[in-house]
Amino acid sequence: MKERGFVREGYWADLVLVDLNQTQTVSQENLFYQCQWSPFDGHTFGQALR
Repeated sequence: MKERGFVREGYWADLVLVDLNQTQTVSQENLFYQCQWSPFDGHTFGQALR
């Protein structure tokens, strides 16, 4: 795909940053997707899983 596939200036960035020292549960209230859904809805990520 044009202008994708690399993290560099001028390219689209499809990145996710996760702080594994904190827990976060995915819900519709904290999504920034235009489609407003996620296959991870209800899943908790982070410290609680260790």
